[in-house]
This record gives sequence, C-alpha cells and structure tokens, in this order.
Amino acid sequence: MTDTYVLLDSKRSVPQNLQHQIIKSFATEANLNITFYGAEFMAIEDFHFQLLSYACKSEYSSFLLYSIYQLYNPISGFDLTILKTILKEKKTIHFAAQSLSITSLSELQAKYSELFVVHAMLLNRVIFAELEGITNFQ
Repeated sequence: MTDTYVLLDSKRSVPQNLQHQIIKSFATEANLNITFYGAEFMAIEDFHFQLLSYACKSEYSSFLLYSIYQLYNPISGFDLTILKTILKEKKTIHFAAQSLSITSLSELQAKYSELFVVHAMLLNRVIFAELEGITNFQ
C-alpha cells in the first residue's frame, strides 16, 4: 500500500463530503493509503503552490487529487507542466473523480491527445455560448 497525499478541490465545485467519499473509494481500489489531506489556498488555487512544493520537497511518492480539472484552465487547458514536474520527480498522480492514474511521462504522453480533445470541446462550448449571447437580438 502506497502512502499518498490528498489535495481536495479548494474551489469546492463539489461539496467536500462528496469529494471525501469519492477519494476514499478510489484510494481503496488503487491500494493507496491516505496519510494527509490538504487544499490549495483560496484565490491562488491555480498556482498549485502546495502540490508543487510537496512534489519536489517531500517524501510523498503519490498524490491524489479529487479531479483532473483542478489542473485545468478554461483558456490554456490542462497544466501539463505540473504533471511533468511531478512525474520527473518519479512520483505518481491520481485523479479520483476520473478514476485515472498517471505514473510516468510515457503515460502522460499517451493521454495527451485525449486531454487536448477534452480542452478543445470545453473551449468550443465557451466560444459558442459567447457567440449566442452576441447574436441574440431580443
């Protein structure tokens, strides 16, 4: 069983009690031992200071986030730099809501196309919603 550090979604798009349930279920299936829960500080979540600090300076070899969308920006997409940093440290990252584990740079490379397509679809939704607002003449 691998000790893992959990980072909740501090934007709280999903209630924390539900995040805990999903995280615990995933951890059990993935044979992860949750040893600490944390959350990025409000208003600066997108910088991922805590995650990067622990990934580079702690003994933890495994990080479990509630969702991969904690690393998502609506304009620039998924933050692959953070994922690469963690993986270059020979550590793993897991996403409970998506039942996804990435354990190496080659696995990240294999997932890249899928992440890119998801971002393109989400970005198109935003663009079409804005266009609909502009062209609504009522």
